[in-house]
Amino acid sequence: MSGEQELYWKRNSTKSEGLTIAVVGPRTIKGRNAVLGLLERVNRHKSIAALVHGGTPGPELFAAQWAAEKGLRVACCAADWVTHQELGAVERNRRMIEHYQPDGVIVFSGAVFGDDLAARAGAAKIPVMRPALPQGA
Repeated sequence: MSGEQELYWKRNSTKSEGLTIAVVGPRTIKGRNAVLGLLERVNRHKSIAALVHGGTPGPELFAAQWAAEKGLRVACCAADWVTHQELGAVERNRRMIEHYQPDGVIVFSGAVFGDDLAARAGAAKIPVMRPALPQGA
């Protein structure tokens, strides 16, 4: 998504209509139902209006598909490995927090650079949920 699209998406979301949630997780989690169950519980507790994800297979794409099926706004904030090389995920995490300003972050255990995203969210006073799902489940 281009910077212009990111600004449009951010400007056109209002906190009154629900939460913006960022989701990251490892490719090794295959349990779609467990991921969707967690999102449903969060959505019942506090309505989700938008979801930002990193674009990798597993929990991130499960979450993106769930949000799209519900008609929510969805943004992919993928790591740019070419430009940032080994720091691609760190730069992605910075963009997730600064550009989208999520109301909450879900970091599934085992996510590469998940600790970095959780630390950035914590520094920005954004609540972090760290559910543990079995790898390969």
